[in-house]
Amino acid sequence: MILPYLSSNDPRNPRNPRFSKFRSRISEWTRSLAYASMFGPWSIKIVNELDRCSKDAQDMLLTYLDRMKPGHAFLGTTNLDLTGLTERFQTRFQSVRLQPPDNERLAAFLFRRWGAPIGITRQIAEGAKGNVRAAMADLEMWMG
Repeated sequence: MILPYLSSNDPRNPRNPRFSKFRSRISEWTRSLAYASMFGPWSIKIVNELDRCSKDAQDMLLTYLDRMKPGHAFLGTTNLDLTGLTERFQTRFQSVRLQPPDNERLAAFLFRRWGAPIGITRQIAEGAKGNVRAAMADLEMWMG
């Protein structure tokens, strides 16, 4: 289950549709902790842009994290500094900083994945300066 982000227009308003949807999703996740996955030994929840999570949402996630059992994992991603998260929330995660790929590695990835000419993928990789998302968007534009 992947959530695009957890923020709401007004995080203090629990009637906000986004917050309400998030609350029901976390409640569903918490209820499902009692069951094992049918598809393997692990159940993994991924939340992208965790830094956009409101304080209320962070508290709800802390409750979920407290109840997690073995065989469950939670991954949160962010492009920003973690200081935007509450200290309680920060201490629950292990931070792993990923470095952008060098131009040659990014060009090789684009070449292997989409079969574009290596010269074009090198130009795109050089312009993207390690930003994989930008490189993929540029290649998509080039491919038409």
